Amino acid sequence: MSDLVAVAYVSSASHLLNEDELERLLLGARETNGAEQVTGVLLYNDGSFFQYIEGPPDGIDRVYKRIKNSSQHFGLMQLLQSSTTERNFKDWSMGFMRAPKSLVLRLAQASWDAMVSAREAKPNAGSGVTLLLAFWSKATKR
Repeated sequence: MSDLVAVAYVSSASHLLNEDELERLLLGARETNGAEQVTGVLLYNDGSFFQYIEGPPDGIDRVYKRIKNSSQHFGLMQLLQSSTTERNFKDWSMGFMRAPKSLVLRLAQASWDAMVSAREAKPNAGSGVTLLLAFWSKATKR
């Protein structure tokens, strides 16, 4: 498989989003991500966003530029931008979950200096990808 790029960031919503606004945001993201072959997940909690996206470098560049220029959030703090050879969220053009605030904070403070694939993730490891994968796996099995 060709090289991919992964990006993770946290940001604050410009205002608390209601269900209709979240749905519109997700529909737009899924459409754009599908066209760019980008996959990933978005977590939201009371005005706080966490997003992880992965895909081909050109697609990530275009999607991430759109994200950075969005007026729906501010204070974007990039946690990760790294090459990877494997997708962790290949089935999700943009998965979405409301996440506990404590998880969003833990993800923002986690170590993002090394990529980890779903096959390598250890349940209690401190890497951001490992925390995200553990949460996503548990939440989607319900």
